[in-house]
Amino acid sequence: MKLIHYIFIILFAGTSAYAQIQQVNNGRLDELVFYVGTNTTEYDTEAEGSRYLNEEFTPARINNIEGTQFVRFNAVEGTIELKDNDKILTLSQSYVYVIKLLDGSDKTYETHSFTDEDGAITNSFFEKLYTSEKFALFLKERIIYIPAKKAKSSYEQDVPGKFKKGNTIFYVTDLSHQSDLLFEVPKKRKKLSSLFKKHIKPIEKFIKKEGLKTDGEEDIIKIINFYFEQN
Repeated sequence: MKLIHYIFIILFAGTSAYAQIQQVNNGRLDELVFYVGTNTTEYDTEAEGSRYLNEEFTPARINNIEGTQFVRFNAVEGTIELKDNDKILTLSQSYVYVIKLLDGSDKTYETHSFTDEDGAITNSFFEKLYTSEKFALFLKERIIYIPAKKAKSSYEQDVPGKFKKGNTIFYVTDLSHQSDLLFEVPKKRKKLSSLFKKHIKPIEKFIKKEGLKTDGEEDIIKIINFYFEQN
């Protein structure tokens, strides 16, 4: 029986990234679906930096589960780790989590589906920045792993691996209300048409008139609010 349970966990973990996100409505930690083992990707043991937004586990409230949990966010793999006594668990990417940090930062993270840089639909966590009746704005902090390089000759030295902060990306809820996917807010004005479609011309005029940019939270909120005023 233990062997069957272990095989199920492995299979579930391997397919969870492709499953539809489901809402978890429970009040007990042991009802959350998770799998043990967080180092699914091999990294240089001497790599500089960290793959976590915060290396230390942070106190948090997960969904409506009673009690304080301790979590950290793996920004390289897009997963959430939870510390349970002496074990480190990885929360399944198949379920929706609303995680409110209890460290005084007032930050809230949610899991959502989105289209990654390779065009694949996957699930990950996002910091929730703003919400209204029309849309919600999220922030995705990125950390990139640069593999180690072996010296090609005796005149060179080995270069250790490195975790490097990437550009942060803003996402919004689907403006067409046709799916649950989050959509990236393009930083280049030329690519805004992919997000705003037929309303792009008045939006471009609005951006120019107000002197707005698409790489700042307050300006993006103004732009998207203006978008909804056109409907």
